[in-house]
Amino acid sequence: MWDPVGIVSTFFNMGIATGFVLGALALLRPVLFRLLSPQQRVVLWTAVWLTAYLPSWYGLAGALSFLLPVGFRGWITPRTGAHGVPAYLPVAWDNTAANLVFPGGKAVELHSFYPVLYLLGIYVAGIVAACWYTGRQNKALLTQAGKGRILTQDDCLEGLLGLRDSDVCVHICPDLGTSFLTGKNKTSDLRYNVYLQQELPREGMVLVLLHEMGHIRLHHLFCKTAAGAACCLHWWNPLIWLGFRYFCQDLELACDRWVLAQLDRQQRADYAQILLDLAGGRPLLDAPLAFGESDAALRIRQAVGWKQAGLLRAGLTWAVAAVLLLFFTVAPAQVPFQADKDLAWKSYLQEVSSPPEGSSLLEEEEARMRESGLLSPRQELTGGWYRVEPVTSPGDAAREVTLWFSRSDGRWISTYYWWWGANDLYGFSRFFPSGSFRESAAPDLAGFTPLP
Repeated sequence: MWDPVGIVSTFFNMGIATGFVLGALALLRPVLFRLLSPQQRVVLWTAVWLTAYLPSWYGLAGALSFLLPVGFRGWITPRTGAHGVPAYLPVAWDNTAANLVFPGGKAVELHSFYPVLYLLGIYVAGIVAACWYTGRQNKALLTQAGKGRILTQDDCLEGLLGLRDSDVCVHICPDLGTSFLTGKNKTSDLRYNVYLQQELPREGMVLVLLHEMGHIRLHHLFCKTAAGAACCLHWWNPLIWLGFRYFCQDLELACDRWVLAQLDRQQRADYAQILLDLAGGRPLLDAPLAFGESDAALRIRQAVGWKQAGLLRAGLTWAVAAVLLLFFTVAPAQVPFQADKDLAWKSYLQEVSSPPEGSSLLEEEEARMRESGLLSPRQELTGGWYRVEPVTSPGDAAREVTLWFSRSDGRWISTYYWWWGANDLYGFSRFFPSGSFRESAAPDLAGFTPLP
């Protein structure tokens, strides 16, 4: 059955989990900056961006958990929902009760659905606003770019970069704040569209065009689209935006390295000068599709100090990148949460303690025991206690609840309730195998709760 609230809650939970991972990557950035190349960091960022809105990605990550038994997501995932997505906000409710869970495992019972509903309403409204703002900015940018002309062979740039038979359309545009790259749009039917500033000198235009071609060769348009979708969906999370800031920096650094590998020594000096000349371009938020000329000082330092990496170093760093990717993306497939079992049992007790006929669970069990011969007409139950046990079986039925009943003659009777349907978070029902009642002496009731 389609549950819109459950779906929105799942996406909100993915935003929380992704924010934690991005925050960890931001804290480790000085180390990652030394260990990995910019393109390797881009791959790592992109894998994390996909976890912001693809539930199936968590299922795949859970299936790969055998490759790395310990991962960052295991530390921040106290409970999982469908597909193994972390469930900080409840994705299902048992009548009017559910648990809000924090990464450390602390649970807070929620007895009203409305605060969560209001929160999710604000969340959805923010998504709509973020998508509207991004769409408006994109439209304004493309409208400005539409005033330009398409590059022809007479401009002598196509031959330099081998664009003649490619699926790239180059536009020369006046009064453009920054050069940028998009996919197919209304200005051209080709797969990629590059928009260059008309005011650039010819040599600078060639280098900027080569830079945008680098983004195409490195598949950065897909990477940035993945990140932009995450920012629109999780606009409320500052860790998402912090990760986006560093991610965009790595996009430009990776593209710079690709360009520098194509140039000779003098051309690399010219490229560094172009970076200096174009410093202070439009901020990314004002031009969502632009690969902005930001972080010029860092990019110039990297360009001046660039050296071609050897094959051995490249192989080792890619191996490190693969391990880090697994560490930050692999997650446990299912994480049972004991507090949910306890809450479901409490809710069930409240239901059976006040049915229309006025009986209680204690009275119901007393009637069952009389039928089985454990209680004579002169005996009665004087009290009952229960304890919800930890999950002991991953199957569809797991023994979950132990009950003890005191009899008027001083003897005790125990029985078990079973969880039936482990895939249903709150699908609690009782199952009594034959001969499930057992007499004994007084038990240790430590950890048990009296029945209402």
